[in-house]
Amino acid sequence: MRDGDTVLIVDDVITTGATKAEAWSKLTVVRKMKPKGILVAVDREELGDADKELLEATNLRMYSILKIYFTPLQIELFQSAETVA
Repeated sequence: MRDGDTVLIVDDVITTGATKAEAWSKLTVVRKMKPKGILVAVDREELGDADKELLEATNLRMYSILKIYFTPLQIELFQSAETVA
């Protein structure tokens, strides 16, 4: 990588934006690069508002191959199953 290169971070899954922002900050310490974004294989749709703001603040746009979305009813059923188990 060279200074001025545009970089796309590739990862398997995203749960929070903090780890991706941390990876980006480590890269920028070594080189002056421009962020293209983050490509993840699976987005579990778990990013909170703070995570989204953190990614936006670091100019990291997220792209995903697959999104997994749970409805409120599904989440409730999963949570109740955990308490029974």
